[in-house]
Amino acid sequence: MAHRRRPELPLRPQRLRQGSGRDRAGGSAAVAGAAWLARPARRRGGRPAHPPRPLLGGHGLRLVSGRQRTPLDPFGADRNRALVHLRLGGGGHRARPSGGPGVRVVVVSDIPLWPTDSGWAAPHCDLSEVGVLRGLCDELSLVGLAQTDRRPPHAAPVPKTVDVVAFAAPTGGKPAAIAAAARAVPTLWRALRRADAAQLRLPSKLGAAALAALQGLPARPVVWARWGGEWGPRDAEPPTYRWQRWAAQRGLSGCRPTIVGPASFDSNPPRLPNPTRSAAELAAAAVATAGKRLTAPIRILFCGRLAADKGCGQVLEIVAELRRRGLAVRVDILGDGPERAALEGRAQSLGLAGAACFYGWLDPASQDQLASHAHFALLPSVTEGWPRSLSEAMAWRVVPLATPVGAIPNVLNSVDPCLLLPRDKPSRWADRIEAAAADPALWRFWADRAAIQAQQFSLEVYADAVSALWAFAENLEPAEALR
Repeated sequence: MAHRRRPELPLRPQRLRQGSGRDRAGGSAAVAGAAWLARPARRRGGRPAHPPRPLLGGHGLRLVSGRQRTPLDPFGADRNRALVHLRLGGGGHRARPSGGPGVRVVVVSDIPLWPTDSGWAAPHCDLSEVGVLRGLCDELSLVGLAQTDRRPPHAAPVPKTVDVVAFAAPTGGKPAAIAAAARAVPTLWRALRRADAAQLRLPSKLGAAALAALQGLPARPVVWARWGGEWGPRDAEPPTYRWQRWAAQRGLSGCRPTIVGPASFDSNPPRLPNPTRSAAELAAAAVATAGKRLTAPIRILFCGRLAADKGCGQVLEIVAELRRRGLAVRVDILGDGPERAALEGRAQSLGLAGAACFYGWLDPASQDQLASHAHFALLPSVTEGWPRSLSEAMAWRVVPLATPVGAIPNVLNSVDPCLLLPRDKPSRWADRIEAAAADPALWRFWADRAAIQAQQFSLEVYADAVSALWAFAENLEPAEALR
């Protein structure tokens, strides 16, 4: 059966706001990003896996003419478009706003989605990043996993300008998850078929299903594989993670991979920041803590999923060691997970009943309130890409101590390399904190440098990096992008 050809989109070069990707990331950043995106993926034998697609002409992405939205308000004003709820095959439930044709982007990930009376809710940090992408296209669809538990405080409503495709979260172990991913392929195929570009957040269950769905498309969208974890392979990781990394490295389904960390087009793959807040919010945090000092009790912050690989148990060991050395210490633990009950029991056995506070997930304002009083943020994680929680804390002059995994060394080496510590030696972590307690000027030096480094993870920097990567830079001609 012949497939109908989409009408060509007109070429409409747009002017970016002041401080564009060309200005901040360097004059060649946009050209480098365009070359990365325009390069056809290749199979073994040197043959292109699919023909290259034009970037600024044809189905290329562009800035929306006449209604550009800034990252400070990434979703823009509510256009009051009516929601039309449709039930699709494969277990997906779609809510799409009515509207005319335009540049369509699909974001596929395992982002948790909670049903509400008026739509859906998702974690605030994920919505901020999605909002930037929404401001750079005409239509955006967000694919995620519907949750059945209670909506947490850090979840915010998904704006009505974003389409939602929610699959039931699989239960019953790995076989059930694989079966659920297979059932999702037809729905993902339909969503990707009408898209001009797709962001696959890997590694993820739905991301793996999307890679399979892309194989059956007659004309593939531009595929951006955003790898959120550690890019290097590890011994103890699921086979599906290894397959997804291999697929992204080989350009399967036309994937072009990026990794998270400080923005850089010189790395391979290119790095894009994992954004947290707007530049104004990050700057306001630095101003609010200009007079911050290290005082007793020393306040430690941990923010993350309460699972064995994140290292909350090691944080409790470090706090107990500091208290044995005679220091007044308190730890605030933000997050939830399967290990919470065990960790609360561990805190009791270590004598930290009055020194360890478990808050669960908090809304951004409450999280900022705790960060404004914290002195250290600890993250003895087994694997990471770049954790948003660390840069959010650093903006409030919280000194980060973390394991040297993922993109963490790229940032903490600019603060002080001695803040990178081995996960299995709690005494080394206690030594660093004790040294700062004995020399408050050293702590202040670390805190000031941490606040400076946090500024590179703003939504504006992310928007400029994406614009450069997708060849949105001003005066960039299609021939130059594909050269």
